[in-house]
Amino acid sequence: MDIDAVREWLGSCGEYGALALLAGVLVVATRDKRIAAGVATVVVGLGLIAGGLVDTALEKMGMKGAL
Repeated sequence: MDIDAVREWLGSCGEYGALALLAGVLVVATRDKRIAAGVATVVVGLGLIAGGLVDTALEKMGMKGAL
């Protein structure tokens, strides 16, 4: 799977989620003081990724995506 296929699969919402997930992991890995912010960012990122995947699946079935 190439990068363009992954981007299409995730959708724009999923891309933002992947970026938020990466940022959250970096915060957790580098700063112990900011673990709460990092965990919240990870949770938001996972939610956006899941939303992007569901949105793409609905569009492939011919339905309008929710996001």
